[in-house]
Amino acid sequence: MRTQTIKTAEVKTVRRIVKKYGIIPVKNNRVDGVLQIVGYRKVEFNKYGYSQFDEHVDVVFKGKIYASMSGHTKWIEHSDILQNVKVISQMKLNRVLRRFFFEDVQFRVAFFSIRLFQPSDIKKVKWAS
Repeated sequence: MRTQTIKTAEVKTVRRIVKKYGIIPVKNNRVDGVLQIVGYRKVEFNKYGYSQFDEHVDVVFKGKIYASMSGHTKWIEHSDILQNVKVISQMKLNRVLRRFFFEDVQFRVAFFSIRLFQPSDIKKVKWAS
């Protein structure tokens, strides 16, 4: 399966608009903070002889999550994660963050005609303090 990033004027315009207006305040029972969409890509791939397109976004999160760490469920900030680096896998943490953010990000990027179908369409997640 061959993939190729699409670089057109339309994609560049959407990328610029998403960076400017892609700030999402999120507050629910799992997440409390602010999401910012910092990147957007449109990728073409060939599958079974047909050309298909995927859209990916990159996200920066500032805030805290409600999760279990070392047997205790509590609000966890980025500084808590840095102190317990050996306990928490970065890949598993990013997977959890993608699931927590997916509906909010999917709703916001729909304003810009970006379609996300699954949490793995959020490619890069950075948790900033």
